[in-house]
Amino acid sequence: MEEFWKRVLADASVQNVESARRFVESTSAFVMSMVVCAEAVRATPQSAQLHQGRPMDSRLDDLDHHLLALLQANAREPAANLARKLKIARTTVVARIARLEREGIVAGYGVRLGHRLEQAVVRAFCGLSVNAKGASAVMRALERLPEVEEVWAVSGEFDYMVLLRCGTPEQLDALLDQLGQIEGVKKTQTSIVLSRKIDRRGAVT
Repeated sequence: MEEFWKRVLADASVQNVESARRFVESTSAFVMSMVVCAEAVRATPQSAQLHQGRPMDSRLDDLDHHLLALLQANAREPAANLARKLKIARTTVVARIARLEREGIVAGYGVRLGHRLEQAVVRAFCGLSVNAKGASAVMRALERLPEVEEVWAVSGEFDYMVLLRCGTPEQLDALLDQLGQIEGVKKTQTSIVLSRKIDRRGAVT
């Protein structure tokens, strides 16, 4: 053992065996700490992705996309049926869904209304032009309206495109008057939805 430290002493140009021992021990500890840190980063998918600058869904493979399409078409589909359609084991389906939920790719599950109920409502798209300083107040006002289903920030003539859902034309008319009176709204333009021609909400984009 002493011969080993003497060789270290010669290679490291250190003055005595004890100094060489301390030199090697401190160097080994440093290298080991670097290895541990590297393993910790590699074991944390979200941290690694942020570090590498890749979007989260870049890791989705064809099987993930197919599974997501099936879930969007019917979120209540039993795992056994999904496994049969995907031609994989049921345990694999369960594990995949758990991972997609854990990573935030599947944020939740909702209910799609049936065709008869959809026909019983009046929908409209309303473009809003707002004052720049009043945009936050306008958004807060829209959030308080249960008839507002979705709001998009858009380019062009209008600042926001709002999807409205009302029970009757009269309710929509009153709601449009209310939107026009929100402080910060400069201009509105509304198009009533007559029918839905294409619905790709069950597809993965």
